[in-house]
Amino acid sequence: NNRSSGTTTQATTTTSTTPPPPATEQPTVVPEITEDTTVINISDLPEQDQVTIVVDQQETSPNDTGQINTYTGQTINIEIPASAITSNSTDTESVLLVIEGQAYIMEYNEERDTYSATINTPSVKGVYTTTIQTVSKDKLSQLAITMTLKVDPYGYVYTKFFGNEIRISGAKVSLYKKVDGKEVLWQPSDTQTNPQTTGKTGEYHFFIDPGEYKIVVEAKWYSEKTSDWFTVETNILQTNVQMQLNPLILYSSIAIFISISFTVFYFISRKKQQI
Repeated sequence: NNRSSGTTTQATTTTSTTPPPPATEQPTVVPEITEDTTVINISDLPEQDQVTIVVDQQETSPNDTGQINTYTGQTINIEIPASAITSNSTDTESVLLVIEGQAYIMEYNEERDTYSATINTPSVKGVYTTTIQTVSKDKLSQLAITMTLKVDPYGYVYTKFFGNEIRISGAKVSLYKKVDGKEVLWQPSDTQTNPQTTGKTGEYHFFIDPGEYKIVVEAKWYSEKTSDWFTVETNILQTNVQMQLNPLILYSSIAIFISISFTVFYFISRKKQQI
């Protein structure tokens, strides 16, 4: 359980509000982490050296094991103070962000005195080993700051037909949060909307603070679905919602089918009698 997963807040910077484009994987050799490498978990960095993590323009933080929770395909910016690098390594030529062996060069910002990289999270769900590594002039890694990137898929709305899942488009998904014991419609940042309307894949996603929530889903021809209250301990809400056809519509459809079938049978019988 991610009991201490950080809260999300709208990120603010002293520079442009437009995030930089995601970096591309760099064709560089990643030095091996050896027994001579100083290895530090991201959650163990001192306060002045804390890494800033921004996911889709919302600032978040890792949990106490160093895990960062995201959805697939989100834009994530990781920025580390230069002091965290210089206090733990010397003769540094470059700083890399490494995700499962794929390396991205972290650019130095002289004004902010930080190293940062912006990437897109992997498109396949899973847990990805991630490090910030220094590269010295003799191509060794003196410092490795470790973390994990947990990528979850979006939640979706669906129904079942003869045992097969059918995604529902056009469903309205509303997220409510319990605040001081009261039910309130969750207020998103400028980069999200609530309620959301599902597309062809029936998917929705909310990047949220830990807390108590419930979902209300409405869709044409289906009964409204309201979940029980549930606790979110990370920033990710990954719940698939099954909808049931509205009984009135179902019974009406059956009645119409029976009526049409009876009418067709009646006319066929009359025609046979005339022959």
